[in-house]
Amino acid sequence: MRLGLLGLLICINGLVLAVSSYERQLQYEGAPATITVTVRDEHGVPVEGALGEAFYWSTVSNTESEVSDYSDENGNLLFREKGYCDAVFRITKGGYYVTKDNVLFQLPAEAPEHFWQRKEWAPTHLDVTLKTIRNPIPGWLYAGKVITLPRYDIPLGLDLQLLDWVPPYGEGKQTDVILSFHLVDKQNRQEKWQEIKGVTFTFPNPGDGVQVCAASMDSSFLTDYSVDVSKPFLSTLTLTIGQKESPSRFLRPNTYLAFRVRSKVNKDGVVVTANYGSICYRIHISKRGLFFAGGGFNPTSNDTNIEFDPKQNLMPKRYKADLLKDKSLKEKTSKEKKGYENTSF
Repeated sequence: MRLGLLGLLICINGLVLAVSSYERQLQYEGAPATITVTVRDEHGVPVEGALGEAFYWSTVSNTESEVSDYSDENGNLLFREKGYCDAVFRITKGGYYVTKDNVLFQLPAEAPEHFWQRKEWAPTHLDVTLKTIRNPIPGWLYAGKVITLPRYDIPLGLDLQLLDWVPPYGEGKQTDVILSFHLVDKQNRQEKWQEIKGVTFTFPNPGDGVQVCAASMDSSFLTDYSVDVSKPFLSTLTLTIGQKESPSRFLRPNTYLAFRVRSKVNKDGVVVTANYGSICYRIHISKRGLFFAGGGFNPTSNDTNIEFDPKQNLMPKRYKADLLKDKSLKEKTSKEKKGYENTSF
């Protein structure tokens, strides 16, 4: 029995080594790699005439190539090129937001038995959504602004339109949300210090609150088009850092926050008027400052639209990127955002 089990383990180990060997060979030499993509809009309707551009490269052999195709009447397009490890592609068409994705090539299911007969990567199929550009609006946009963190041992009131602390720590006009910071003690051989490991958003005004929403990771337009007021709003939300997260990152890229503030309610507690907005891409909070990498505030009362136009930023110049004083934080967040907003490879 032991010999039989040992033999089985040896066979499995040999198969894994063989597959790994074949995979490494393809990563170095390259082999045909086929990617088929079906392009649809947010309603599931096929999009014809969308341009797909795929970029294949190898970090092993320092080889790269590019291929393109247009989607047909069924929304299908095809990339076929020599692949080494993975590829990145983008889909574009006028009137739609850019969508990007990447593919990690896999060995075919029959490998390694029939590897030498085929010697190509397993074909990959992906369904892609192109989100329509509907009604981009001006807004008080957050990207590019860092505000210093004057204190982290007490709750601080934040104006979500100006993205500034209320007096005495800033020039904010209204407390839309109160931020409370959770600290943990750190120590090494030389010193002791405290790090911010959590933050609680508290919305003090009746009717105000926040929603945690799923983001469109592959689209250059990350959020929904509007805030869904039929869903409940949380008056309190605590965000913490996962073990594998950056020590100052409090919002994961697959989620965003939609908020309602400055609500006025009637005698029955029903919201009559309010303002809406979003916080997306990243939230960075450290003792150096606070940074919302995306999103904004819609100044029009009762307008739930959060499809902000980055070219129509209402944030006054004195509140914009010229206030960025922390160069290291600016550079760090700028690099992270490129994966979402940069439309070039």
